[in-house]
Amino acid sequence: MLHDAMRRAVTTARRVTLFQILWNERYLTRDQLMIRMEYRLGRNCFGSSAEDTFYRDMRVVKQEFQAAGHVLEYSRNPKKKDII
Repeated sequence: MLHDAMRRAVTTARRVTLFQILWNERYLTRDQLMIRMEYRLGRNCFGSSAEDTFYRDMRVVKQEFQAAGHVLEYSRNPKKKDII
């Protein structure tokens, strides 16, 4: 059912894809996340206002992580991006 919903609604596809990427990968920047999503879903999957769309999707995905008992952490400190 999820795959069917992803085929019909690009918003669902973006959010599921974002969740999957964040579940499997760490220490990605916003740009890296967006590139990975465009690779999977196609260019322009965010529409005309990519930054706003990505922000809204991240809010929803972050809430889903919290509902499952996980904390999605991030840092705006450029020095922390090298931590592995």
